[in-house]
Amino acid sequence: MSLPANCSALNLPLETSRLVLRSFQEGDFEDTYILCSHPDICRYIRPPMTREQVVTHIADRMQPWTFEEEKWYSLTVKRKGASRVIGEVVFRLESIADRRAEIGYRFHPDAQGKGYALEANKALVALLFRVLDLHKLVAYCHSVNAASRRLLTRLGFTEEGCKRDHMFSEGKWLDLTLYGLINKSDEGLSREMIVSIDS
Repeated sequence: MSLPANCSALNLPLETSRLVLRSFQEGDFEDTYILCSHPDICRYIRPPMTREQVVTHIADRMQPWTFEEEKWYSLTVKRKGASRVIGEVVFRLESIADRRAEIGYRFHPDAQGKGYALEANKALVALLFRVLDLHKLVAYCHSVNAASRRLLTRLGFTEEGCKRDHMFSEGKWLDLTLYGLINKSDEGLSREMIVSIDS
């Protein structure tokens, strides 16, 4: 598998009909702090971050993309014409040899229920399949997170299994459901699934 030397080949930022997906900037701190510390957002992801941890988080995400295995790469999500960051979509290469990556996402509660997460993740999936030529994407979702499970299904992911009692959160053990999406074309994602990733 041949990956780009850096992220210049990705033609960032990405644009959809309503959104702009771009790399992190230093001015994103306050919006990102909310995304990384809001209890409703963090419930199914990880414990809320402190302000110091968010500083480290942004600094890490602003590093040049070198496409290493297991390293997380992120794009902030904004509405067109707005300055506020409303979400973040992420991916990490699980295996370069197997052309497989994991994706994830988080969105502010005010931005949920409007189709923004679906729109942003369609652009991310298109990027990973069309530009990086990955074969398969996976996502891990808490079994009780109905909204996330609906989102993955609408993106075309298929439920592939369950990791029982896999994470301890808010005083109880939660199951983790594995979802997968296979790139059925060597040329990437079919045009029917793509919103738009062209500038």
